[in-house]
Amino acid sequence: MLRILGLFFFLMLFWWLWSGYASPLLLGLGLGSCLLVLWIVLRMDVVDREAAPLHLTYRAPVYWLWLIVEILKSNLDTSRRILKPSQAQPTIAELPASQQSDLGKVIYANSITLTPGTLSMYLSDNQIEVHALHPLTIEQLRAGQMAKRVMEME
Repeated sequence: MLRILGLFFFLMLFWWLWSGYASPLLLGLGLGSCLLVLWIVLRMDVVDREAAPLHLTYRAPVYWLWLIVEILKSNLDTSRRILKPSQAQPTIAELPASQQSDLGKVIYANSITLTPGTLSMYLSDNQIEVHALHPLTIEQLRAGQMAKRVMEME
């Protein structure tokens, strides 16, 4: 029940933030559309721990801030490698995905892809195939700081 209420709250919040309307008619239509979506989701029986990850809500902002800093640092490194092509040595490697849940593994793979200069190409049960502009980037991922941060958020 808590997941359903949390999902409804977030649907209403995002509807209101994206629409920006506060007139009674439009708020009522937004409420109706969110209730319709909630009814459909309940009929489909897809509200579970991964569809409504309320357990991540209080830890996610800290992770997002850390990820934004990593994206900025990686952006500078990637720009430097693009401006001096001799410094780029594209490589592909398999990295362990040691997160506890499928959601954690997907967050880890997406975080790798969001970081400039790296791309998650394939995610299997416990492995992620990653393309990077330089082997040093792969070594930084192998060091496991990003994986550890995702596991802390889980």
